[in-house]
Amino acid sequence: MTKSILLAAALGAAAMTVSACDSGAPAANTETVQTEEAVEEPAGPQIMEVLASREDMGTLTQLLQQANLGPALEGAADVTLLAPTDEAFEKVEPSTLEFLSDPANAGTLRNVLGFHLLRSTMTAEALGASIDGGSQAEATMTTSNNYRLTARRNDDGDIVIVDENGNEARLVATDLEAVNGIVHVVDTVLMPPSG
Repeated sequence: MTKSILLAAALGAAAMTVSACDSGAPAANTETVQTEEAVEEPAGPQIMEVLASREDMGTLTQLLQQANLGPALEGAADVTLLAPTDEAFEKVEPSTLEFLSDPANAGTLRNVLGFHLLRSTMTAEALGASIDGGSQAEATMTTSNNYRLTARRNDDGDIVIVDENGNEARLVATDLEAVNGIVHVVDTVLMPPSG
């Protein structure tokens, strides 16, 4: 930036000198105005920062870091993360969680975590409108790894996300905003279909 200002000043001085030397005419009063466009960093937290600020997201945050998905998630834009709580991970079969936590199974872990990521920002209100406006009172969503999830309302009227195995994850906190998307906290870990 300093080089740009110096270059603009030098060019302005050179222009004044050339015009002053031209045919003995008095130097024109030229003024160089340097404007800068400020490049602003987006205001607010990234999705990973939203997760880190919550006490109930320790397991998810750890697994995202273990799968090396933190940087990818921070680089993503306009996504929706269905974030399972620590209690949701406690409901997973211990042998399954141990398998996913093994570094040798990082690909499977990335697949499970990617199953909780949608490629667009969807607020709870928009999701509810999609469910309520549908002919079958449900909405279908595609995950970042091209699996299908179904959203519908349970008997209490709460929005639940259903995976292809029939597991239901209830939205327990919604619309946690981040500069690169939105987070909905869910009470169950969803699993991609096996096989």
